[in-house]
Amino acid sequence: MMRVLALAGIVMMATTGNGFCQDQSRAPLQATGPGQTPARPLNDRTPVGFTERAMLYPGNLPLFAKMDSGARTSSLNAEDILTFERDGRMWVKFHVTNRDNRTVMFERPVVRRAQIKDLTGPAVSRPVVMLGICVADVFRITEVNLSNRTGFNFQLLVGRRFMRQALLVDPARQNTTTPTCKVTEEALRALDFIPGIPYQKDEGGE
Repeated sequence: MMRVLALAGIVMMATTGNGFCQDQSRAPLQATGPGQTPARPLNDRTPVGFTERAMLYPGNLPLFAKMDSGARTSSLNAEDILTFERDGRMWVKFHVTNRDNRTVMFERPVVRRAQIKDLTGPAVSRPVVMLGICVADVFRITEVNLSNRTGFNFQLLVGRRFMRQALLVDPARQNTTTPTCKVTEEALRALDFIPGIPYQKDEGGE
C-alpha cells in the first residue's frame, strides 16, 4: 500500500490494491445537518469514478461532474453572474444550463468571496454560495464557488469538502453511478436560512 500526503496538508490519501483513493485523515467522524449524509466509516463509503452524474439543488438539475480532490471547495459553471443587495446582505443571481439545455435560475445569498489563483493570470474574486449536491447516494449542502466555465468539459467540480468521509474516488473509472439521494424537504429548507455576508459594493456588488 502506497501513501501520499496531500499538498494541501489536511488529507492523507492511500492507494490500495483496488485502486481506490482513501481518506486517511484522523479527524473524528462528524454528522452533517438534518437530511444530509453523515460522515461514514471507511468501509462504508461509496465508491465512485472520477467523473459522475450529479444532481444540483434547489432546482433538481442533473449535471456531469468531476471529482476534484485537488480542490477544497466545489465549483459550478454559472452564467450571467450578478451580485446585488437584499436587506443589507450580498446576494447573487445566476443561471445554470445543463447538457440537455435545461436552464435553472438561482438567487442565493453570498456566504463569502473566494480568491482563486488562475495559472495564467492574477487571482480573481468569486462569489461562494451554499447549494445541495447529490452524487450517488451522498447528499450534502456545501460551499460552491461560481465561475463561468463555458468551454470546459464539466459543469461541476466536486471538492473535498463534499467528498470528505463519504466517497471513495477510483481515478480509473468514470460514470459508474446515478444520483439516488432521497432529499427531504427538511434538508432543502436549511437552504432558506443561510445568511449572506454584509453587502459592500466594492466587493463585487453591482
